Amino acid sequence: MSRLSPNETDVTATPEDVVAWELIEAAPDGIVVVDADGLMAYVNRQMEGLTGCARADLLGRPVDLLVPDAHRSRHRSLEQQYRATPRVRMMGSGAMLELRRADGSTLPVEISLAPVRIGGSTMTAASVRDVSQLRQADRARRRLLHVLDLDPDAVFVLDAGTLRIEYANSSASALYGYVGDELASLTLFDLVPGLSEGDRRRWVAARFDDGPEHHGTAVVVGRAKDGAEIPCDEKSQLVVDPNDGSARMIVVHRDARDRLAAELLRDRNDRLNKLVTEVTTAVLSDAPPADVYRRVVEHTAELLGADNASLLLHDPTTGEFVAAGAHGPAATGYVTGERQLDQARLRGWKAQDRAFAVPKAVDPLPAAGEASPGVGPGVGPGVVAPFPGPQPVRGLLTAFRSPGGEPFGPSDVELLERLANQAATVVELGHARAAGHRVALLEDRQRIARDLHDTIIQDVLGVGMQLNRESVGAEPAAKARIDELVDRLDAVVRHLRTVVFEARQQPVAGSVTDTVLATLAEAARALGYVPQLSVEGHLDGLDVEVVAHLVPALREGLSNVARHAAASSTVVAIAVDDEEVTVVLEDDGRGMGPGTPAGTGVHNLQQRAALLAGRCSFEPRPGGGTRMTWTARTSVTR
Repeated sequence: MSRLSPNETDVTATPEDVVAWELIEAAPDGIVVVDADGLMAYVNRQMEGLTGCARADLLGRPVDLLVPDAHRSRHRSLEQQYRATPRVRMMGSGAMLELRRADGSTLPVEISLAPVRIGGSTMTAASVRDVSQLRQADRARRRLLHVLDLDPDAVFVLDAGTLRIEYANSSASALYGYVGDELASLTLFDLVPGLSEGDRRRWVAARFDDGPEHHGTAVVVGRAKDGAEIPCDEKSQLVVDPNDGSARMIVVHRDARDRLAAELLRDRNDRLNKLVTEVTTAVLSDAPPADVYRRVVEHTAELLGADNASLLLHDPTTGEFVAAGAHGPAATGYVTGERQLDQARLRGWKAQDRAFAVPKAVDPLPAAGEASPGVGPGVGPGVVAPFPGPQPVRGLLTAFRSPGGEPFGPSDVELLERLANQAATVVELGHARAAGHRVALLEDRQRIARDLHDTIIQDVLGVGMQLNRESVGAEPAAKARIDELVDRLDAVVRHLRTVVFEARQQPVAGSVTDTVLATLAEAARALGYVPQLSVEGHLDGLDVEVVAHLVPALREGLSNVARHAAASSTVVAIAVDDEEVTVVLEDDGRGMGPGTPAGTGVHNLQQRAALLAGRCSFEPRPGGGTRMTWTARTSVTR
């Protein structure tokens, strides 16, 4: 075997040969030349360092001494194959290789091979490179990529100059809907297309100006592969490789949809609480029901971003819905009578007894004479919730957008249902509070009536009796004055008894017939006679709210007779059928003259009738006197 060495070359070697040997000796990679017998003919200094062996211990020895025992048999087979067809094999084109060192340890290496002709023989030159640091860095990189793939946020590594995506984790692919290496052909601004070219340049320049220590944050809107828009919280940082100075941009996108939805829900809940507080304040300040309903529907539209909102109350007597409050051009038309409500559809919605979304535009109203399939014109997607009440569903709270508007989602349905329940609770609170006020007022009036009856009237009667005693034996002139005073006192007593009768309004309880009879008996003390009563129909089957207006109306009518008619008889006729209750009160008094102004009592009677969808009228009675006719529906909807 011939050994090749820069110190053992032919004496005829040229200076160029010497330079070549020195270059090989100074090469950063280990170099070994193997002859046709597989023996090492040359090793450079770097190869000595890699193996931990002196050159003299390597030259002339089989090259497979540098191969770990476990791989030696396979190495000999590959060596024979290579000698049969020698060719250049570049570094990195082979499998994972290891170099056996003098102490028995192994070193990961990459080897390139090339056939060379030296002294008429074909030898193999092998360049051996230590890749232990590269392998270590590769393992660290693989561990890092594994960790990044576990990150639920989308992570991108970008070329800082072009912002081309060099790496994207699995969460990035899942977020934006790309598979495989599809993201590698894109830039960051393909995923966030909202920035102009100028904005992109400024974005990149700002990151370079900020330097590697700066962490940029922003809220961006990404675009998925299918075109869907995805709001994201973005963090970015410039990273510079200390070895080669290359710059990379690390960008993290976190799906912000859940956060934004939670913020929207929190904001809606805050606004809902403010709405309920405002409506409660209105109820506690004795605002009219119409004003309370108006506030409810206005806030409903604002809270849900709807163009129209309405509160529709159900009348169990007729089975129809009446708009108690409305907001928006389409809904307001129902209140003003410009549109007809589709009662059949509303009854169907009520029967569902749950909140739900109407996902598409509602059919417009048909032409005259056609069946009505929809709610009204100018109405798009909507949401409907039952408005609880005594029935237990008193009505419907609705919100609709214009045609083409965005449909309402599950969170909108839940919000409207909560709003309807809380608003209905507040309305019930108002009814209960008003009932409490009425009870308190009745108690005050009862107390005043007792005081008038038990003390003042008795005192006045005592004075009258004293005057009668004084008149006995008095002079004619004095007796005439005393009789006049006694007559005036009798008139005062009659007036006081009328006031007492009006004040003694008892809450409706027990049999309605008994209550009516008690009212007539009480009126007899003010009238001086007992009114006649006739009843047709089932009086005791009336709705409690109808009775709550009927009895005061009867009392008011009898009070008017006692105060103004100077009648000697009064007849009360009450008729009840399936739809209406009618009270007719006739007296034989002086009657209402032409142009007689309507007092507070008449207005009260008319108002009570109107509240029950009825009426109240007065007309002359044939033969003299006045006839009052008061009507109301037999059941009502609050």
